[in-house]
Amino acid sequence: MLKKGQVTLFVIIGLVLVILVGISLYIISLDTEVPEDEVITRDYDADLDAVASTIEDCMGILAREFFEEIGVTGGFHDVDPRMYRYDLYPEYVNNALELFPDSELIVPYWFSIDSPPDCIDCRYRLSFPSLEGDYPGAIRYDAERYVEENMLECVDYFSAFEDTYNISYEEPSALISFYDEHTSVALRWDIEAVVHGSDLTLSASSFVEDMDLRMKKIYDLALDLLFQVIIGRNALDEFTREVSDVMGMGLDSDVPPRAGGVSYERRAPRIWRVSEAKDAISESLSDNIMYMQIIGSRDHFIITDEEESFMQSFYSRFLHSMRTDSDQLSDTSITFSYWPNWPMFLDVNPSMGDIVMPETYAVNMPMLSLSITTYEFDYDIAHPVLITLEDDTAFRGEGYVFQFAVESNIRRSDVYSTEVLDIDIDAPGAEDFYGFSDTSQRTIPVSIEVVDKDTFERLGNVSIMYTCLGQTIIVGTTEDRGEGPVLDTYMPACIDGYFEIMDDEYYSDEVVESIIDGEDNSFVIEAFKETEISFNVNKKHVARTYGDEIEGLQEYNWEFNNNLLSVHQDEELFVLFTRIVNNEPSEFIRAIELESGRTSGEVGLIPGEYELMVISNLYLEEDVILDDEEICIEGECHTIEGARINESIMYGYLMLDGSTSGTIEITSEDLDNDRMIIYYTGFRLDELSKTRHLEVFGALVEASEEHREELLPRFE
Repeated sequence: MLKKGQVTLFVIIGLVLVILVGISLYIISLDTEVPEDEVITRDYDADLDAVASTIEDCMGILAREFFEEIGVTGGFHDVDPRMYRYDLYPEYVNNALELFPDSELIVPYWFSIDSPPDCIDCRYRLSFPSLEGDYPGAIRYDAERYVEENMLECVDYFSAFEDTYNISYEEPSALISFYDEHTSVALRWDIEAVVHGSDLTLSASSFVEDMDLRMKKIYDLALDLLFQVIIGRNALDEFTREVSDVMGMGLDSDVPPRAGGVSYERRAPRIWRVSEAKDAISESLSDNIMYMQIIGSRDHFIITDEEESFMQSFYSRFLHSMRTDSDQLSDTSITFSYWPNWPMFLDVNPSMGDIVMPETYAVNMPMLSLSITTYEFDYDIAHPVLITLEDDTAFRGEGYVFQFAVESNIRRSDVYSTEVLDIDIDAPGAEDFYGFSDTSQRTIPVSIEVVDKDTFERLGNVSIMYTCLGQTIIVGTTEDRGEGPVLDTYMPACIDGYFEIMDDEYYSDEVVESIIDGEDNSFVIEAFKETEISFNVNKKHVARTYGDEIEGLQEYNWEFNNNLLSVHQDEELFVLFTRIVNNEPSEFIRAIELESGRTSGEVGLIPGEYELMVISNLYLEEDVILDDEEICIEGECHTIEGARINESIMYGYLMLDGSTSGTIEITSEDLDNDRMIIYYTGFRLDELSKTRHLEVFGALVEASEEHREELLPRFE
């Protein structure tokens, strides 16, 4: 762990310095002018000042409630935890961060790698809300609906004025406008108030409340940070690589070295645990991420180490500049956070489950026996980072916090350049920055039906998205207008774009269709409904078998014998289904954990091709002692040292992932069965007695590849 005590922090108060370093991948040039929305002014009879004041106070209260809520959740309103993956294993499948365990307070990732660690054609995913969009998911749209839907309750249905007036009203209609120095909340609301005991009728039609919240500038600053620093320079990925590299250079004995060189030894090689390395790196990331700094931001500090130039150089790499609004930057504190209790994926290569061993080759000479050991390991790491922007000038000095989450990744100890990755923009509103959603381009009439693939019934209230050239728009929602649910709307022209749906119960594959002016643009999207099916998990034996004894050395092998083993009472199983579409992992992922020796559960699946993974961990109540082993060759003897395993071990394994023998196909007929039987490979704990027996971890992996037919799931 890097010691905080070695670091001297000099706080530079009032520093406003923005240095342009390099060329960022993306520079988002957003229009800084006020949007050409209809300007609403106050319009109500003077005698209704008290009513108007109550309404405008509520407008401010509701708008502030809304903006404070989305400030915590990355700009997303009313986040449904069921729509996100945030605490699953392996951790790289997650697309959101849960701030506190079991809180369901979710912050969706704005940016992540939407691919597994061994990906070749890796793909980044951007998913952030639009500020100005006029559709669900856009900040302005959701804010306006929130104010409209809660106004009557906020004014308590005008109960405070019932002794004075008989008040009638229409439905309110809100308009939010974002300006450089404030946010305006306007409300059209036709109200009539008849004064009790007279024929006097008073009227009101519009109200305005201005908030001292620079929402537009805060949002723009967050985007500049995302595109210039996080994406453009891979700043957080570089941070993760730097910290893990330094840890492996000897600062922590639990972390295998990335480049430890070659050693000639007469003893057993060093053994590490992935779980221990993970804990050590996680702690170090948490301790040091505070040194990620944006030059010119409020509370930005310069870091120096007076005693060691290496550490000074190390910390200086975490200082970043960006081109942005310097005034807003100087008023905004920017902090980066990662906590050890947040999920982190770590894979050390090479490794066998939780055991990390170097590559070792025996050299036998007449007078000497040595082992040549190569201590070189690569890391795959994925973990969330929370980025918090705090403007103390907002709300009359009470301040405003806006935060969003991203995923930091390194693969094989390297940072992927965004220049060679596909950018996949899937967020409602993300397309605003590229012009595809301009309403002037939506000139081609289209008609879209969504049908249940099994029953052929048309489905209503299903939202439809369309992606063209990496840019996504919300097309609309199917509605029943007398002849069954359908969506009739207008869309931009596109060649070979694709439709998808968003629904709680149904799922669709990407449906590739072109939108061409002058042709029949009627489309049908087939949707699958999840089917719950129960499953049981069985373990098949990879057994230790003995061979010949050569010069006193007992030879043995680990062989798959297809016999069933009992699941240990302290064994925990993780089962992962990943649906494959067009030879790529899709977003349809189902993960199930079975604790304390459980072997059955339920999973919701749809027909298709799947990767299937089963990983078993055994949490040990007592240490496993691996004995010393003496090996003598031609009279020369040496001892392979034993080891003590006192936490957990990989106790079973299955990977049917298409890398060697294809995925598995699950059909509708399969899901109509009562249950699914899943198999994985495992061994008996009493067969593990010497250090050489740790080869069983590799044997489990090989068995899942070589005995595919015996391990395929079965339906009954």
